[in-house]
Amino acid sequence: MEINSFFLREKVYHLNDFTRSRNAYIGGFNNQSLIELVRKNKAAYVENGILMLEGGVVFTAYGKEFGCIPIYDHLASLYAYYLNALEEYIDNGFSAFFS
Repeated sequence: MEINSFFLREKVYHLNDFTRSRNAYIGGFNNQSLIELVRKNKAAYVENGILMLEGGVVFTAYGKEFGCIPIYDHLASLYAYYLNALEEYIDNGFSAFFS
């Protein structure tokens, strides 16, 4: 399974601008770039030990994607959401993601 985290470089104020110049707003097309960004800017993105960076998480396995870029939230919250869904799957044999 491949897991990639994407983050917002800048706040989005106009959706049209975001859709026309997506690369200006989205960064982190691999996890290493996210780690480097947080290390260099820890004071801006980490508050009381919690990652305060908005972005998205995409899981890819067997040619299928789970999660996607349009699902944005604080990355720590998204990882917790997916972790809870995985735990539910392990415990109950099924789970669901809502977007």
